[in-house]
Parts: sequence; C-alpha cells; structure tokens
Amino acid sequence: TARVAEMAVTVEVCLTSNIKPWRQGAPKSVAEHPVAQMVAAGVTCALSSDNLVLSGTVERQADSTMELALLAQETAVGWPGAKAVLLNGAAGAFLPKEQKAQFMERYAAALEAAWAEHVTPLLARVRGNV
Repeated sequence: TARVAEMAVTVEVCLTSNIKPWRQGAPKSVAEHPVAQMVAAGVTCALSSDNLVLSGTVERQADSTMELALLAQETAVGWPGAKAVLLNGAAGAFLPKEQKAQFMERYAAALEAAWAEHVTPLLARVRGNV
C-alpha cells in the first residue's frame, strides 16, 4: 500500500463487484472492503461500477450512484472522502495536459454544484439539521 501511494498510482475501486462472500480473502461486505484503509494510507483511489452485466450481488446491482452511496455510507471514507475519490477518478483520466486542466476545472465546478444541490441538503436532513 505504501509503495502504491508513493508512486501516485490511481487504483480503480469497484466496491460491489469486489464483494465475494464465498471467496476466501475477499471482502464479505462493503464495510469490510479495504478502500478506507487505502485512502487513509494515501493511495489515490477512483470509484467505478465495473462491468454492469457481470458485477453486483443478489442484493445489489452495480451502478455508479449506488457505488458512491455505498462508499460514503458503508465505509469509513464517508461523504467528504467520497468527494475526494470522485475528484481522484477525474484526475486519473488519460488526457493531454492542457485538456486535463480544463476538464478538471469544469468537473470540479460541476461536482461542487451537484454536491451543494443534492448531497449537502441530504446530509442536513439525515443529521436532523433541517
């Protein structure tokens, strides 16, 4: 983990598809997934829903929105960490330097707007602040 963090490698994390209760050594639940430990260790993680046809479990179908909710609510990453993971994913895009800078600027602004419109009010309601 330390070496991956040191090398600034972006690790794509597919929570739902990594849950394999029947496989020895694999996480049995999202809460057991090592993503929070990876983030805490400084590993740059990006979130993905993997292959929508092959991923998911009987209880949960893999989809991008659900992956974000699971990351934020069922791991120690939480909502602020989930936001950082989304930005990491965008920063890991394979684009020429100039295009990436423009893309990141637009993406970060869109994420901030969406966060303010959807996540912040939701968290306020959940916490009983509204």
